[in-house]
Amino acid sequence: MNHIYVLENHKLGWWYVGTIKDDNPSSPADTSAELGMYLKGIVGGSPQLHFGHGVGAGYYMAKRFVSSLINDIKKNPKNKIKLRYLLMSGWNKYESLNDWEVTTQVINGKIYKTPNYSTLWKFRVPSENTDDTLSDLKKNWGTPDPNNKFRSKQPLTFCVNKKGTGLPAQFLKNRNKVIREMKKKNKRPKPATIEKYRFTEHELSMHMT
Repeated sequence: MNHIYVLENHKLGWWYVGTIKDDNPSSPADTSAELGMYLKGIVGGSPQLHFGHGVGAGYYMAKRFVSSLINDIKKNPKNKIKLRYLLMSGWNKYESLNDWEVTTQVINGKIYKTPNYSTLWKFRVPSENTDDTLSDLKKNWGTPDPNNKFRSKQPLTFCVNKKGTGLPAQFLKNRNKVIREMKKKNKRPKPATIEKYRFTEHELSMHMT
């Protein structure tokens, strides 16, 4: 058996599909709160992921799966930028959050804004069905179907596993402008700018001589 995970964010309109081999069936399930505390010890701040199957759900090897994504992002910061935006949506300091990282609600005439965290789903499938299920999820997860459990509840537009931009055009335009300024002035951006546009130390060193 294998565990297939789907990470999605409705406001971004993105999803990502990955898998973990079930090589330790006796390992305990991780709750959303436990995963949040675990991630805080790795990245700091207030990291959080919603569990698609409910608040009380427990996901086997969720910590292992998410930590593997973080390690992949650290090793390949330039090539994994879309995965970083998807995984870490809402994890920044509030004043540094982008538009898609904030959910706005009007309750009794008052406007409330909260971080827009991504949602993690988990499915356990037989090893012989894993490849077909992964292929199907990468292609069709973003198309809702109430009769199919392997589908998102809301329409999504971009699978991060596939090549393509997927980032909001204005965000990319602004980020590229910051890069041009770095190269031109050979000056490090302000901390808030670095956080807002998710620049890693590796990227900063590449753009400044």
